[in-house]
Amino acid sequence: MNDYQIERINRIIEFMDKTIEGNNRLIETYKNREVFKERAEAYADGIDLANGDLLYIRKWLGEILSDE
Repeated sequence: MNDYQIERINRIIEFMDKTIEGNNRLIETYKNREVFKERAEAYADGIDLANGDLLYIRKWLGEILSDE
């Protein structure tokens, strides 16, 4: 893997970290809403599932980098 590819993967990982961080704030916002509580909790659960996917992909990319 060349330096460009490694840099691109690192940027993707950084973006994923920021996305997960933002998603976690969004989850807290939804869970703290009293209006439409049921819908807000469903949104929060969906975002949490997406975070799980992002974490899996992030782990996989990290393994690729560690092999280099």
